Amino acid sequence: MIDPVSTLSKSGNALTAHSVAERLMDWSKAAGTTLVCTSLLDEMSSPTEGGSPLADTWIHLNFLVQATERNRGLPIIKSRSTAH
Repeated sequence: MIDPVSTLSKSGNALTAHSVAERLMDWSKAAGTTLVCTSLLDEMSSPTEGGSPLADTWIHLNFLVQATERNRGLPIIKSRSTAH
């Protein structure tokens, strides 16, 4: 579990952070282990930005605020190589 993987970009530039995340995912796939990463997005970021090409499954947790009601959403952005 890497929580949050988005902090990698704060310790270097975006290219280095992407490279480190890619190597972590490659190593975990080669070892046959499941890697779970979280990423913090600011309000201006799109849920489809970032490591999409690297991830097999991408789940986005969001909060929907309408009037005085606050609900959570859990859309699956993408999931490849999985049975439905």
